[in-house]
Amino acid sequence: LDNVICTPHLGASTFEAQTNVAVAVAEQIAAFLTTGTILNAVNAPSVSGELLAQIGPLLTLGDRMGCLAGNLAFSGGHAGAGEACAAGAKAAAGHEVVIEYSGDFKGVNLSPVTTAIVKGLLAVIVKDDVNFVNAGIMAKDRGITVTEKALPESLDYIQMITLKVDGKNCSHVVSGTIFGKAEARIVRIDDFRLEMIPHGHILLIQNQDKPGAIGAIGSTLGAAGLNIARMQVGQDKTGQRNVIVMETDTAVSDQVAAKLKGLDVVKSVLSVEL
Repeated sequence: LDNVICTPHLGASTFEAQTNVAVAVAEQIAAFLTTGTILNAVNAPSVSGELLAQIGPLLTLGDRMGCLAGNLAFSGGHAGAGEACAAGAKAAAGHEVVIEYSGDFKGVNLSPVTTAIVKGLLAVIVKDDVNFVNAGIMAKDRGITVTEKALPESLDYIQMITLKVDGKNCSHVVSGTIFGKAEARIVRIDDFRLEMIPHGHILLIQNQDKPGAIGAIGSTLGAAGLNIARMQVGQDKTGQRNVIVMETDTAVSDQVAAKLKGLDVVKSVLSVEL
């Protein structure tokens, strides 16, 4: 149009505005370096240094719980009973996410932990595109509802976080807590109780609870040159099935995962990076 002139955005181009922006940036960097307070970051929660010291371990736990639950619910990298959970972003649509905070969290603001959980959950399907700033919006855009609940008591631990992901064809539960002051532990995966360190190259194997099952799995990994760094075993209430959580020194290839799935005692195999 002849009567329209388009110009770049010049709102911050005055001398005074540039000075104010420079001062604000310097103050925010100084606050992070001196107290750990994070303000206006694009990929981290905006929290004070004091709050970050209180919930830092919970942020790590929440992110890894979300990642594990996302792999269980959305990933096609497993077989067996969980195959109904199709892979990809379409599988996430319509899911309901419920986060329960049980026990004494001493009145701490836990909304950044919720964001960390949602971020970890969505990272399975959108990878690096999700962060602490856009996680809630991305969940809403994908039709995922997120609900928080606070329960005054936890039967097993002083504090516990339980993440429930429900969809049309599948439902998964992951619970976690903090051991000591900062050690994250996942203590429940669906019907299985265990104490899992959520770190590294993780294999999650469901198998029949029969003699020789663990030996067959270990032999398959050994034949492939994979070392087991850490292992936990959880049993369901019926005593018929186990879940074996293994951390390996290197990632498990699709070929080795296929060999594991081919074992008679193995029901499902899921490879997760935490």
